[in-house]
Amino acid sequence: MSCLPPMLKPSNRSKGGGGGGSVAGTICLSKEAFAGTYYNVRLVYETDEYGRLRIKESSSYISGLTYGWEYTHHTSYTRISADNTVSFEVDGTTSINVDIGGIGTVSTRSTLLKGSYNPCTGRGGIEKILESYQDNQN
Repeated sequence: MSCLPPMLKPSNRSKGGGGGGSVAGTICLSKEAFAGTYYNVRLVYETDEYGRLRIKESSSYISGLTYGWEYTHHTSYTRISADNTVSFEVDGTTSINVDIGGIGTVSTRSTLLKGSYNPCTGRGGIEKILESYQDNQN
């Protein structure tokens, strides 16, 4: 299946030896976690001259109102189906640091972001935020 992502401008086009060109770009997906704090997944992709999609790089981060929040990206897993839908699972650690009167409380969570996105249709996103807590108080 051949397509260009309708929501994204390609960052690079190159012409191959005998066919059409390949396209490279970035898909950025966000989901609100809490009151203006967002988890984000970034997928860097390229297509070959036949329109087949390949994920070159994936990462995750937080944005928005992040005061006291820290996030560390660990690993990513992506899979591409025949219709160019990219399914992903991203693993990281989220820490929340709260300072109340000099007493700091730290909550550390293992965070798993799951979802899918089809750049041909523009449908999908981060569908689930799964967290397991390990609370520590200082």
